[in-house]
Amino acid sequence: MISCDDIMEWHDFTLEKIPYDKTQLRIDGYYYCIDSISYSKDYYQRFCFYKNGVVLDLGSNAYPDLETVDSMIYNNSYDYNEKRLNWGIFNIEENVIKFEKYIASEGFNQYTYIRKGKILNDTTFRITLFYCGQNDDENSVLDEIYHFRAFTPKPDSVNSWIE
Repeated sequence: MISCDDIMEWHDFTLEKIPYDKTQLRIDGYYYCIDSISYSKDYYQRFCFYKNGVVLDLGSNAYPDLETVDSMIYNNSYDYNEKRLNWGIFNIEENVIKFEKYIASEGFNQYTYIRKGKILNDTTFRITLFYCGQNDDENSVLDEIYHFRAFTPKPDSVNSWIE
């Protein structure tokens, strides 16, 4: 028997991994978005950005408050390095942020998807587009506002998937 991982085709990232040495966004914590449209006001989507150009998807779950989110990250309740879907890369050019990562797929092709938006200040950005990195079709409009939350220590950015 073979596993699905053996026949899965992981498409390459389309963004270039560039170390982040700028000041447009703080990266000494994580960014969260409260999804009050699809779920409830307590459904948090979270991402960590790192100086090496890597982004970590901390997942999206319903929590009663940000202190509970902090506790889950601090206690390492989830092994982020275990899943390739948690990792991606990001670029910032002037006031535009793009980050690309894999999205769970039902087929045997794992495509990357890019979130693109505008940096509003060093602790807030708004994502307005979501599209497949492999076809560059910017047709999915979003309105996600991410806010910064200082947090230490962040999960390590060293992973098995991105050099």
